[in-house]
Amino acid sequence: MKLIFFTLIPLILSIGIIPAISLDVNAESIEISSPRKQMQDGIAAKDVICKSGLTLMIRSTGVAACVTPTTAEKLVNAGWGIIEQDATMKEITNDLDESFSLSPTELDQQMTLDPNLIVIDMRDPNSYMNGYIEGSAVDVMEGATLDKRIKTMFSRIPEVVDVTHVVLVDDSESKALESAQIMNDAGIKASYLIGGIESWDNDLSTKMTPTTTSSEKLYQQLQNQDDVYLLDVREPSELEVTMISGSKNIPLADIFIEENLSEIPTDKPVVVICGSGNRATIATYELAQHGIDYQVLDGGIIAWDKYLEENNLS
Repeated sequence: MKLIFFTLIPLILSIGIIPAISLDVNAESIEISSPRKQMQDGIAAKDVICKSGLTLMIRSTGVAACVTPTTAEKLVNAGWGIIEQDATMKEITNDLDESFSLSPTELDQQMTLDPNLIVIDMRDPNSYMNGYIEGSAVDVMEGATLDKRIKTMFSRIPEVVDVTHVVLVDDSESKALESAQIMNDAGIKASYLIGGIESWDNDLSTKMTPTTTSSEKLYQQLQNQDDVYLLDVREPSELEVTMISGSKNIPLADIFIEENLSEIPTDKPVVVICGSGNRATIATYELAQHGIDYQVLDGGIIAWDKYLEENNLS
């Protein structure tokens, strides 16, 4: 009976019929993979099965995601489509919801025990600088930015994604929970801090230097011969086209190999450079864990080259 039920689900969804049937299905025996994994296994986006309480969304590009109702409303406004799922399937998967939450005590323990843990603060940079969990990085991790980070992580550092556990921290927990669900649905293990930053009992660290810097400020620093370490995380072939003189190259994937971090100083500002700022920001996830004082070059090498050209400095 179970085999017949699951065979019929794609057909039921494709023709839009939800029959009023009652099936004797053991929910504990069902394992539901992430949308990405289901599609890798050959399931069409419209036939992806979501866990209880989540809504199946499909982007114009064919990407499927299982999200909370709140996130679904935002994605509809961004052009995603909603696929209604069989109510019976929602009911039998009710006990399959995973808890993505970590208490402050659990997070503190995990940060000590798990070398593959990455903590990302979702608040604005100023709030982060005024008080953050030591070892955490800062990034938006919402909307189009989150989509871009997920895509880049899978394309550039897939081996890292396989073993990484991301924990998101926000002012409260609602945004972090939604983003953690999106990341889990995409295939990245993610959790959120219960109660947000306000729940953190340990001392918070403060950061004196901004988390980003402009091309103009960096140019002035270099002209003044300030002691700055330039870290370019692009591929070596990209540096052959254009680079900032004096940059040290450690490609993004190699940033996540601990022995490579010994080359990066901890006693001076480190400006992280990539094409546009995307890979550089992802690199900071690892740099922050090791106490490296980083700044991302806003707009990356593209913005740098544009600044030089516009000011006749090239």
